[in-house]
Amino acid sequence: MASADRSADASAETQVRPGRENGRQAAAQRAGRASGAAGADEVGALEPVQKLVPTPPAVLTSHVGGGVGHGTTRRGGPARLGDVWDVEQAQEIARDLVASIEPRWSHLQAVGRLAEELAARKGIPEHVVAAAWLHDIGYGERINARGFHPLDGAVYLRSVGAPADVVALVAWHTGARYEAAQRGLLRDLEQMPHPAGEDLDAVTMVDLAISPTGEPMLDVDRIGEILTRYEEDDAVYQAVKASTPHLLRSSSRAKGRLGLPQDWPICG
Repeated sequence: MASADRSADASAETQVRPGRENGRQAAAQRAGRASGAAGADEVGALEPVQKLVPTPPAVLTSHVGGGVGHGTTRRGGPARLGDVWDVEQAQEIARDLVASIEPRWSHLQAVGRLAEELAARKGIPEHVVAAAWLHDIGYGERINARGFHPLDGAVYLRSVGAPADVVALVAWHTGARYEAAQRGLLRDLEQMPHPAGEDLDAVTMVDLAISPTGEPMLDVDRIGEILTRYEEDDAVYQAVKASTPHLLRSSSRAKGRLGLPQDWPICG
């Protein structure tokens, strides 16, 4: 949830080695789609705060093949985050940054696992599952430079070379633009790539389907729960109150596309 819970790319230029051109071109195509496909309800280049940006987990700079941290890359040579990206890497980043923060970590794990379940049952894309695991990493103490977790998480991910579609989903997830406006950070947020509307709906849906402590919850009840925890003059309260119709429409659209009942995840 965009700053709804108190506690959950400009990547370094590297020399393109021979044999990696196809991968680079595919990544560029994904970035182009992500940048130009924002949903109708949604409103790239901040530099990360260097002293707060941690070194990426060791798994991301190891050799990858048949699982994170094992073997070699498909084309040989050491793997960068931008070369090989999968859900397991997203889990490692989330664990590295958030595992010590409860109940944030319980919420984040439950959202990620729910997205994995929907990928198996309904075929939601892998980058949406990755974003579900990563959506609240901006709460991590080492990267929480601005006190606005969607933007802090997105800036960090871009700094370590995450794909633009994942960066976009983390930046704009679950009504982030409303809170950015409250905090005077909308211009900064707009420097991030914009996500595809259907993907953003899916991330919003799974985020609102999980309570702060990791239990299934109706989206309307989740929003109500958030509003009970903040004073009316708080930026979070104001943002959630203003975004409630948008958030519920977004969640409902995703359920409709996936053939889920409107009272999912309690039923269905």
